[in-house]
Amino acid sequence: MNITVEKNDSQTSVALAGDINIYSAAELKNELLSCVAESSSLEIDLSEVDEFDSAGLQILILAKREAKRTDCELKMKAHSQSVLQLFELYDIAGFFGDPLLIPTETNVDQTSERRNV
Repeated sequence: MNITVEKNDSQTSVALAGDINIYSAAELKNELLSCVAESSSLEIDLSEVDEFDSAGLQILILAKREAKRTDCELKMKAHSQSVLQLFELYDIAGFFGDPLLIPTETNVDQTSERRNV
């Protein structure tokens, strides 16, 4: 797992890449909780997450709860396919409150049809 943190004023941006699983959960927990404590606004980019398991999900839930407790605005963006699959499996997208683009077969078929026209 690779964590890139960019801070400016009260805004912090975190980009996660690679595998977020039981093996990287402790490192991710420490980094995200530190960012929440030091920022009033935190944005997490999940576009480069390859593997994502329930340990990673638990860390995101913890970060969201801690952000709410400390009045830090936490948003996630660009959810990778592996993140979306777990969010859908646990039906937890509503908890986070971030807009998600969940591809469906219908959407994929319609996109393919438009390209062929």
